[in-house]
Amino acid sequence: MVTICAIAAILFAFSGYTGYAVTVSAVGLAAAVNLLPSPW
Repeated sequence: MVTICAIAAILFAFSGYTGYAVTVSAVGLAAAVNLLPSPW
């Protein structure tokens, strides 16, 4: 999921869709945070 969002964000950014690129980047970042180990 994180990789797909990163690729999509890059493609949207190069296509000029900055709003979509920011949104997809935020979704990818949220997915990446969920993959981090629990601090407990």
